[in-house]
Amino acid sequence: MSRYPVPFKILEELDTSDLDVYGQAHVSQRVENRRLIAEVTTKINTIYDSGAFFFIKDAIRDIARQLDQLTPDLTWEEGVTASLKFNTQGIDGVWVEVPVELGEVLRYRDRLDVDIV
Repeated sequence: MSRYPVPFKILEELDTSDLDVYGQAHVSQRVENRRLIAEVTTKINTIYDSGAFFFIKDAIRDIARQLDQLTPDLTWEEGVTASLKFNTQGIDGVWVEVPVELGEVLRYRDRLDVDIV
């Protein structure tokens, strides 16, 4: 799956304990998520092993510039949230739009769509 995967025994214990709480459909989706992550991880590792740069200074500067342009009028108060989007080029060369949610803090175990894989 990844270079340093979570030990299978831990994943199995997590799935077993969550089965009663979240149900079989959720645990099955988690297994499918792990499969997809393993597939993507293999692609990323192949690109990394080829010597491609992941974080070049110009790309990081461009993201910082975009965030600076998007956030000048935001005030940071309890309960205030903002949805922003910035663009960056992925390691595969494809340009992507990345959504960013600011100000909202969620515990992962309270949401069915967020999972440990």
